[in-house]
Amino acid sequence: MSDESDESSESSESRQGGGGRATLIPGALAAQEVGVAPATIRKWVQLGRLKPAGRAGRAQLFRLEDVFAAERAARGPNRDPR
Repeated sequence: MSDESDESSESSESRQGGGGRATLIPGALAAQEVGVAPATIRKWVQLGRLKPAGRAGRAQLFRLEDVFAAERAARGPNRDPR
């Protein structure tokens, strides 16, 4: 479990680096980053709008750029950014 928090604490720094490997973050942190409820992340997965990039035990892990893309797609072209 401590591995998950270690990765999540590095997410804001690592996503800017572009060092080849994308940082994977758990669904709860992904939801926090885009300003939605964790249930919304699960719904996007269920609807096929977002695909987990890995797993840590039972937890699904996501690439942050995929989460932002799903959020933009869900927002639609006519809605104002937050």
